[in-house]
Amino acid sequence: MQRHRFMTYLPLVAALTLYAWTGIMASGLCVLLPAFAESNALPAEQAAPDQAQAMAEALQGKAYQDGASVPQDYAEAARLYRRSASKGLALGQYYLGFLYVAGLGIHQDYVEAARWLRAAGEQGDADAQVLLGVLYYNGQGVDRNYEQALHWFRLAAAQGRPHAQYSLGIMYSMAQGVPANDTTAVSWYQAAAAQRHPAASHNLGLKLFQGRGVEKDAEAAVRLFRQSAELGLAESQYVLGHLYLTGEAIGVNLAEALHWSRLAATQGHSGGQVSLGLMYARGEGVTQDGREAVRWFRAAAEQGDPRGELNLAMAHWMGLGIPRDVIEAYLWATLSAAKGNEEGKELQAAIRQEMTAAQISKAQRLVRHVQGKTVSTLQKAKQRP
Repeated sequence: MQRHRFMTYLPLVAALTLYAWTGIMASGLCVLLPAFAESNALPAEQAAPDQAQAMAEALQGKAYQDGASVPQDYAEAARLYRRSASKGLALGQYYLGFLYVAGLGIHQDYVEAARWLRAAGEQGDADAQVLLGVLYYNGQGVDRNYEQALHWFRLAAAQGRPHAQYSLGIMYSMAQGVPANDTTAVSWYQAAAAQRHPAASHNLGLKLFQGRGVEKDAEAAVRLFRQSAELGLAESQYVLGHLYLTGEAIGVNLAEALHWSRLAATQGHSGGQVSLGLMYARGEGVTQDGREAVRWFRAAAEQGDPRGELNLAMAHWMGLGIPRDVIEAYLWATLSAAKGNEEGKELQAAIRQEMTAAQISKAQRLVRHVQGKTVSTLQKAKQRP
């Protein structure tokens, strides 16, 4: 058996994933409040002095939130936003809802967030509509309801908000509240990507690369992956690094592969960590360095990535940059195999042939200990007889 053959790169089609938000803070949403959110007219019954006062309070609150001309103070921002919101100003309601989502200056409370965001959204505030749509999508502060999420996303998308457009693309891609429709998904991704929305650019690149809902165009896909990667999306950085590493769709360029894989890896992307580890293991684009390879394989493995586990197992079996350790190798191969990785199963069987009964018994105890627990407990477990 040739041990090195387990250190392989996946074909890109096997590595591509649709980028969807994992929470309220993903994709740049809610990282920064707009300097001045557009808001529709105030309720007709609200007196002009109250309108002016409410706007002044909202803007003063924003200054405290940003630390602009005054010391940053989220609690004071929340107090001012509440005063503004209570006067019916959509801008103040949105800002207050945002703080309840983020837990800045006030206790995080999705129910209160939804209440204030709804008040702003019903007045036509597009940013509030986006965030309220996300709450319905995630079931935060409200029952999960894809139809309501679609309703609010559509309202915000019609006002040009890119995250709402991207969100509609996700829902049409994944048949969430609507029948799956790649063509419609592409149209929403295109609208958001035109505004340089990172995740929309990435997902549109996937559609073009795979020819789903649009004519296949690898060259255009690569341009979109680069756009998203340059905007900091780790998934696109990984994909771009992978393409340059394997030469799929574009020529091999190890310098570019190293650049993008390192950016993804340092952001904690397990695929980027595996790619970077393989480059160090093979000496591709860098001086071969087993210790550095192991460092990146371990980073991916500790996130539960089956390719990271596989290659870390191989490194321990080969003694790549670390002392050879069949027990550790068997542990990581078993963890990889448990996730359905066929190469992990094959490697597990090969390592087992070299082990004594006592080594197998100890390795199996380690596997039982680690499975269902954090890998951070591993070192303590290894000290046990």
